[in-house]
Formats: sequence, C-alpha cells, structure tokens
Amino acid sequence: YLLTVALDTRPFLRLLAQQTHRGRVGGLVDGNGNFVARTLNHRSRVGRPATRFVQEAIRSGRSGIYESTTWEGFDSYTAYSTSPLTGWSAHIAFSTSLIDSPRWQSLAAGLFAGLASLLLALVLIWFSLRQLAQGRRMEARLQEAQKMEALGQLTGGIAHDFNNLLTPIVGGLGLVIRRTDIDPSARRMLE
Repeated sequence: YLLTVALDTRPFLRLLAQQTHRGRVGGLVDGNGNFVARTLNHRSRVGRPATRFVQEAIRSGRSGIYESTTWEGFDSYTAYSTSPLTGWSAHIAFSTSLIDSPRWQSLAAGLFAGLASLLLALVLIWFSLRQLAQGRRMEARLQEAQKMEALGQLTGGIAHDFNNLLTPIVGGLGLVIRRTDIDPSARRMLE
C-alpha cells in the first residue's frame, strides 16, 4: 500500500484513460490486488484493494473475461490481462447491458422473425388449402356439367331413336285410318 501511494500514478491514469472508452471503468492492479490507477474515483481507490472479482481473476494467473460488480455497484463484464513480468493486470469493465441488451434484442428479433415466418407459412398453407378446395369444387361442378351433358346427349339419342321407330308406326297407322272399309270402333281405337 505504501509503495503504491508513494508512486506517482498519474501517468498510469492518463494511459488507462486513453485506453478506456467513455462509459466503462478501467483499472490497473498490482500483483497484490491493490489499485495502481482507476478511471473512476482514482484518488479514493489507489492503493486500496480491488473487488473480490478482481482478486479472484488475479489469483487465476491468466487473462480473460469475468462477470463482476464494480465498486460503484453496476454489473459488468470485465476483460483483463496480466503481465507475466510485473504481475500487474489491466481490467476494463463495461456494463452487462452493452452485451446482454443486444443479445436479448437479437433473441427477440429472431423470435419475432420466427413467429412472423410461422404466421406467413400458416397463411400460405390456409391460402393453398382454400385454393385446393375451390379447385375441387370447380372440378366437381365441371364433372356434374359433363354428366348432365352426357345424360342430355343420351336422352336426346334415345328420343331420336325412339322417334325413328315411331315414325314408320305412326305413318302406317295413318295409312290404315285413311282406309274407308274400317269398322268405326276399330277406327276409334286406331285414332
């Protein structure tokens, strides 16, 4: 703690501030887990122990990303890298909302797109079934019309054939009726 307090940390703070974008918290931590520089509350944090999340990351001895809560109380994802020469580590924390919000937004967009696709598919299926049913009804009407036409041709043909059979009979009866030597009761029957 005394070494860190005696050390001029302003150059570290300037360097850290240049590398940390607005809205993020950056910290430089020594091998013992004490802040050497910090972009927020620099004066009150320098020489003081970092959060337990930072301490755990330092103990792991490697670089990476961890989920944490800053001293100011906002939930964050923190990227860090540890120098093998000094044991110091740089930590850049950014709000979980920067990652989680887009993730949830993309999940919601994907869900919306999936539901919209499903709805569109259902509409297309409904439309196709409706068109199919309408086509079947039209086909049934066409078949009924063809049946009626065939029946009409059949009955017309039968009537024509029947008429062809009746024509000589009626003609012959007409000749018989014209005869004068027919009994009047037979004439009535022929008429």
